[in-house]
Amino acid sequence: MTPDRTAQLLAPLAQPGELVGGKYRVERVVAIGGMGVVLAARNEELGLPVAIKILRQDALSNHEAVTRFLREASTAKRLQGDHVARVFDVGTTESGVPFMVMEFLSGLDLQQVIETRGPLPIQDAVDYVLEALEAVAEAHAAGIVHRDIKPSNLFLAEDADGTRHIKVLDFGISKGQGLDSPAEPGLTSTKQVMGSPGYMSPEQMMAPKSVDGRADVWSFGVLLYTLVTGEPPFQGETVAAVMANILHQPVPRLRDKRSDAPATLERIVERCLERDVSARYANVGKLAQALEPLGSSFAKLSTSRIQSAIGAASPAGQTLLNSRGPEDSDRLSGASWTRTTSRRRSRRRLLVAAGLAVLAGVAGASVWLIASPRGAPSDASSAAAREATGAAAREATGAARLAPTASPAPPAPGEPASAAVGAAGLTSAVEPAAPAPSGSPSRAESTSRPRVMASGAPVRPDAAPRPQAPVRPASEADMLRSRH
Repeated sequence: MTPDRTAQLLAPLAQPGELVGGKYRVERVVAIGGMGVVLAARNEELGLPVAIKILRQDALSNHEAVTRFLREASTAKRLQGDHVARVFDVGTTESGVPFMVMEFLSGLDLQQVIETRGPLPIQDAVDYVLEALEAVAEAHAAGIVHRDIKPSNLFLAEDADGTRHIKVLDFGISKGQGLDSPAEPGLTSTKQVMGSPGYMSPEQMMAPKSVDGRADVWSFGVLLYTLVTGEPPFQGETVAAVMANILHQPVPRLRDKRSDAPATLERIVERCLERDVSARYANVGKLAQALEPLGSSFAKLSTSRIQSAIGAASPAGQTLLNSRGPEDSDRLSGASWTRTTSRRRSRRRLLVAAGLAVLAGVAGASVWLIASPRGAPSDASSAAAREATGAAAREATGAARLAPTASPAPPAPGEPASAAVGAAGLTSAVEPAAPAPSGSPSRAESTSRPRVMASGAPVRPDAAPRPQAPVRPASEADMLRSRH
C-alpha cells in the first residue's frame, strides 16, 4: 500500500507521533485491513510497547461497525485469562475515533506455523488446542461465543523468558469474505458473509443468531484436523462451494491424511464435526476431557482450568454451557459418522439449495450478509428466496436442534494476515518470529512447550481454587513485551 493511500485511510485518525488517550505515543502502522488499522505505540508512562486498534477512516461512517467495535472492545476487556490477547484500555480519540489498547505479541500464529513447518506433532496440536479451550471456556462462561476459531486466530506467543503459549485472538472483531471470491484468506468483496467459511458450523451458516457454544466445538474439530494434517477438511474453489461441502459432504478420514494419528483423535474430530448439534460434545469442557489423554503432562492443568472456568460461569454462561449432548466421549465411531451423513443427505441437499439462495445476498436471509451497493434483487426473486430461506431456517432449526444462546451474538471475528491484520478484520498486533525450518518439527525443536521455562523445567502453578498459569505477569507493565 502506498504512503499516500495509508495516509488517506488514517486521516483523521491517529498518525505516527501523535498521542492517543493521553499516554500512548503512536510509532508506526503495523497493518491495515478492510475494517481497521493496527498501530504500534508506546505507553509513555511505562515506556513499554502496546498495540492500538482503530477503525479505518472509511469505516467510521458505518454506525453498526463503530457500535460493534466499542461493544467488542469492552467484551474483550472482560476476558483476562492467560490465553486471551488482553485489552488494557478502550476509549475514543479527541476526534471521536474509537480505539482499544492491547498487549503487543511476538511470535507466529498457527497458520504461519503450519505453512512454515508443516503439520504439527500430535501432542503439540492437542496441547495448543487445550490452551485455546481455556480462553474459549472463559468466554463461554461469560456467555460469549467466539465463532471464528481457526489457526490464524491462535497465536503462539513467545515471552521474553522464552516460554511459549497460545493466545486466542479476535473475540468478535469480524471479517467478511465474498461468496464468489476464491476460498483463500485475505480476499473481500462488497457482498460478504461474516465469518471464516471453512471453519463455520452448519448452524452458524443457516441461523447465526441462534448458535451456542457447540458452534465453537465444531470449529475446534476443524482446527484439530487442520493442525495435524496441514489442511482443513472442507475445501472448495469458492466460499459458496466450501459452505456446500460443509453442509452435505462427509469429512475426509483424518487417518487417511495422517496415518500416525491415534484412532481416539479421529473419533474426537468426528464427534466435533457432527452436523446434529446435540451429537457433539455438550461443551468445551467435555471436549477437553476427551483430549487430555492425548496431550503432554501439561494437559491435565489445562483441563482443570477449563473445568474451573465452567464452574464459575455467569447465569448467561451457564445457559450457554448447559447444552445437552451424549456423555460418552468415544460414542461415535467413523462408521456412525458415515451413517449419520447418509441419513441426513437428502435433507441437507434441500438445505444447501435454500442456503445458497440465502447466501446470494437476499434481504432477510438467515446468513449475515452485507448488501452490495450494485443493487438489490428483483421483487420476484426476493420473494422466492425469502420463501426458500424461511423453509431452510425452519428445517435447519429442527435438524440441528439449535439451542438459543445467551451470547450478545457479535459478528464472527476476522481473518488476520501474517503480521497483524486480516484483509478486512483486526487482530492483536504481533511481531513475527524468525521463520523456522520447513518440515514437521520434532518435539524438541518445534514449538517450545507452553509453561516450560527456557531451561526445560516445568513451571508449577500456585495452589488455588482455580489453577493459575505459572509465572504470569500481574500488571500491564509486566504484560507488555519489548519487540525483538
